[in-house]
Amino acid sequence: MVLAMVFFSLTYAIYKLANPYISNNIILFFQNILSFLIVLPYVLIKRTPLVSHKFRFILFRICLGIIALYCITHALLSVGLAETVLLNNTAPLFTPLFVWMWVRARPTLHIWIGLIIGFIGVFIILRPGYLTISTGLVFALISGVASGAIPLATRKIAHEPLSKLLFYYFATFSIVLFPFLFFHWSSPPLHIWLLIALSSITMILAQIFIVFALRKASPIEVAPLMYTGVIFSGILGWIFWQQKIDLMTLLGMVVVCLGGILTIIYSIKEQKKI
Repeated sequence: MVLAMVFFSLTYAIYKLANPYISNNIILFFQNILSFLIVLPYVLIKRTPLVSHKFRFILFRICLGIIALYCITHALLSVGLAETVLLNNTAPLFTPLFVWMWVRARPTLHIWIGLIIGFIGVFIILRPGYLTISTGLVFALISGVASGAIPLATRKIAHEPLSKLLFYYFATFSIVLFPFLFFHWSSPPLHIWLLIALSSITMILAQIFIVFALRKASPIEVAPLMYTGVIFSGILGWIFWQQKIDLMTLLGMVVVCLGGILTIIYSIKEQKKI
């Protein structure tokens, strides 16, 4: 999971680097079509069977991924990398709520306390009434909501052949985003194409490691490690954009992480129900 967060952080940093030169939809399309072309030979060589009785879970996970990535790329237009990744990584706060809906496992009082602490941290970061809440922050938070359900869907399909999961993931993304080529086309410089090509590799690696993580442990067990993405993104934001985090935002990050970790600790008792 830590390795997955490294590669997700690198992917989001590439999005932010490319944003001034090319639209989000074009970035995502070419990233996913290149990823698909990289994965396709492996699928053909291995003769991976593409039929699955868990296809509904595969499709559900892909839909969640589309929502999360679309929101992240829009958030990065106006929000710092670390803040975007932090709000995306509020996912562990939403995971117990999705577990509740998924398997009717009602959160305990201790879990609710952890959730409330985490959402207080989100409130500190957003500071409604004191700061103008940008659409970027809202998009980043929506990506966290969508990401909260992804581990549950991934856990259901984690033992499917990895090549099959990657094939459907990148193929569906490419099909959904293809129409945007006709509305948002622009011709960026060569180095942006190279960055997009690099992002296709980092995204493949991120997907591989997150599936590996969820083959070995439940979503609740690995969720605390998602917060390492905030550290990696903070370092990348400082290196590339000299982004500094103000004291209140830093406090909010600490509170969100504390709430998320407490939620996860108390949710471990429910892990066998997932």
